[in-house]
Amino acid sequence: MNRKFQQSLTRDGSIIIEITLATNIENIDINTFIKNYKISNFWKGKFFIKRLINKIFRHQLDQTIVWDKHFWNKIKISRIKTHINKDDYKNVKLNIKRKTAFNRYVDINNYQDLISKKYYMGDPLYISGDCMNYLGAKIASDNIYILDGSRRLIAHIMNNVSPQILLIELND
Repeated sequence: MNRKFQQSLTRDGSIIIEITLATNIENIDINTFIKNYKISNFWKGKFFIKRLINKIFRHQLDQTIVWDKHFWNKIKISRIKTHINKDDYKNVKLNIKRKTAFNRYVDINNYQDLISKKYYMGDPLYISGDCMNYLGAKIASDNIYILDGSRRLIAHIMNNVSPQILLIELND
């Protein structure tokens, strides 16, 4: 696999890490995923996942989504092991506190503590550029966008752990 992408960890883009998608661990049944994946530990279901995708269109791409009602039949969801460079761990630890809002940093510290105690927080959720293009975007198909779990991602990095992620991609 060994696909790489850059992930900004702050709103201003001042902390960027490189994530390597190392190994596909498993494919997730879409209906089970939709039924069980909780967004911000509260909401779940197609409506809320679609809402997250639409946020990427509006806030990052400045484009209009063209929703296809067959989208859920065209995708696969994979749990993927990642690798993050050790230098990125150091950079995040040194800079995240002063580059992050206080409340967000408190959440990250709480998540970091739970992860260090081996509590499973759920995997961050990403979507591929080919899925975004299927929904009307005009971007490189190998781009990857985070939908949910950026605080959990940072907490893993603060613990020197490369997290597993969930990736929504188009079926082959």
